[in-house]
Amino acid sequence: MVHLTTFLTTAILASTALSAPAPADSDAVTSIYGPLDTWTPVKLIDVYPDALVDGLPVNDSVIYSYEPPASATLAQHDALSAALSARSLSKRESQTCYRSGTYVFQSQLQSAKNTICSEASGKSIDNGGSYGSFRSWYDAGGNNWRHIQNSNGNDATVWFWIKIHEGNVFNWNLCFNGFYKLIQNCHGSNPDSAGGVIWGYSEKIDVQIDPQ
Repeated sequence: MVHLTTFLTTAILASTALSAPAPADSDAVTSIYGPLDTWTPVKLIDVYPDALVDGLPVNDSVIYSYEPPASATLAQHDALSAALSARSLSKRESQTCYRSGTYVFQSQLQSAKNTICSEASGKSIDNGGSYGSFRSWYDAGGNNWRHIQNSNGNDATVWFWIKIHEGNVFNWNLCFNGFYKLIQNCHGSNPDSAGGVIWGYSEKIDVQIDPQ
């Protein structure tokens, strides 16, 4: 479940684009954009046509990620951005680690964050823009892709999100370092993580990871 912190309900109530606040245990992101089955599926073959899955060339059936619906409005984008970055009231860096929910091995998250940063670089998110997607696959090395799994070995999907502060432009290394720090800092008893949020990393970006 995408974690819903206390500031989210306030942000949703303040948005005229939404009819009602989400209940406390709801999925924060899909409460704004709608159920995941209404989102835009991205096939692995369309992004990485030379990818291998189980050692074989990828086929048309592998859904790599889900991005917000093509019909999403600017008000919805703004509502999500306001909700997730509401604590960025100053440039000072702060952090929240999730201590419950789904745990995913840190190595898988570190691999997935590399492609998130590469894809975010083409999304025109400078000066207050943001990019987020639910990610289901990661490159295990040699362009061999595997499904993200939780600590129990079951398939998992992970929400990744980055926002660039006003007056700043996207930088791949900054994205890499922000997610790297979040994954390293927000860890469980094993080399795994339930994710979290860093607000104001390097006084320039916010990043969030939330395994499902």
